[in-house]
Amino acid sequence: MGDRQTSDGFTTNAFTPYNEYVLYQWTQTPDTQKDWAAQTIAKTVRDQGPLIEKFAATAPGDYANIKVDVDSVLRLTIPIDGKTSTSQFAVYGPRGASHFANDAATKLDLFESTGTTRMAVNETDVYLSQTEDGSKKLMDGMSQAFETGGGLIPSAAPANVPNAKCWTKDTPQGVGTKCLVQHGQYLGEITTMDDETKAHQLTAAQYLILTSPK
Repeated sequence: MGDRQTSDGFTTNAFTPYNEYVLYQWTQTPDTQKDWAAQTIAKTVRDQGPLIEKFAATAPGDYANIKVDVDSVLRLTIPIDGKTSTSQFAVYGPRGASHFANDAATKLDLFESTGTTRMAVNETDVYLSQTEDGSKKLMDGMSQAFETGGGLIPSAAPANVPNAKCWTKDTPQGVGTKCLVQHGQYLGEITTMDDETKAHQLTAAQYLILTSPK
């Protein structure tokens, strides 16, 4: 474990061997909360161990055979036009997907209660639920979270796109637009900055993809 003093406070990096894995934790705290950092790292290591044991490791020789598009959800997203980040062009299960939310624990509960098993991340995101009813409830839950926890304001949805909703929010970077569109077991999520027209275009395109033969 290493730590250092920075202009932003006290930073700690911890690396813990655990069977064939190495667990990594990072904290940044005010100088007066160094004990909190140590306690948090210890708790994280304790909680992470049982979770990593449930992960089915892939042998290095089989890396080339790993299926990226698990459950064929990624192919339903709209591709990014340009360079992707390390978290994009990927498919996540409920626990991994919940880390994209500000309130990960609540989002994980929503995934579990709606039977949502996959989230594919690209220019648009697509969620897969076990049932159509689960997908509709996921849309309801995310819509509520946008308005009550995210401070988003309902706005006009694109014309002639069934089961679509949109919101806007003023941010330091500009006006953000977020839309959801639901069909069958799938829910598409669209996010843009300073371009509501693009958000509507992506939503309409996402609807066409979700309603096309699978």
